[in-house]
Amino acid sequence: MASLASSLYDLFSGNPAAGEQAALGSLGTGQTATGEGLVTPSATYYENILSGDPAKIAQSLAPEISMGQQQTEQGKLTSSEFGTRSGGTAAANAAADAANRANLIDLVGGLQSGAAGSAGSLGSSQESLGAGNIGTEAQMAIDRQNQVASDVGGIAQGAAQIA
Repeated sequence: MASLASSLYDLFSGNPAAGEQAALGSLGTGQTATGEGLVTPSATYYENILSGDPAKIAQSLAPEISMGQQQTEQGKLTSSEFGTRSGGTAAANAAADAANRANLIDLVGGLQSGAAGSAGSLGSSQESLGAGNIGTEAQMAIDRQNQVASDVGGIAQGAAQIA
């Protein structure tokens, strides 16, 4: 009789881990949202760098490009104010522009190499986390189903003992 009562109580009292499952789900939702908020701009940056599209690359590298242009313009201004009035000033200004372009080309090349590795790592990490979460959720459902089956079996056994 005790087994029957215990099984009925277990069956009708619900999932004993419901609070923990809800907390885990809430935590997972928050972590996922935070992760997506951090991953999306990073992924966009990497995609832009890897696209080969000059406009997208320029969009991602806007701060670096702007800084390089400001430095070049500052050098030209200094040269025009304090340099000699010979043809060397024009040549120096042209060389500064070429050096800035070379720096940007080097920057893009280095970033493309790094971005490819980082994007692959980021994608792999996200897949692994997603698979782990799906596995945990599936195991929780299986555990609950097994508990319900055990409770029903206990009820049936208790009823058979009474009869």
